[in-house]
Amino acid sequence: MFTDADVEALRSDERLIEAGLIAEDGETATARALGHHLSRLAEWQMQTLRAWLSHVIGKGGGHDRAALIEHATRLLPEMELLQGHAWRRHLTAHAWRMLAADDEHLLHRSTWKSGA
Repeated sequence: MFTDADVEALRSDERLIEAGLIAEDGETATARALGHHLSRLAEWQMQTLRAWLSHVIGKGGGHDRAALIEHATRLLPEMELLQGHAWRRHLTAHAWRMLAADDEHLLHRSTWKSGA
């Protein structure tokens, strides 16, 4: 069963295809790449939360398991914010490297054409 979020993700995918950012024949490869890497990230996040819950519950002190799970649920948006920030920083770094490489390539072509 699909959720509203699944439908919106598909609409987003279609908008990216319409914009020409993702080629229709590259849609499957894009989905696989995102799925693979985000699955590993989700696995790490759940292991982190599980270790945290085990640590807190293991200390005793009358912690209510349901309350801890609710607290962990409130932490998920913080984790999402952190991963979004890290992704934007990596995207920016890669963009700067690409721009620098393009500038160097253009400079080299310009020098070559002028005979210098």
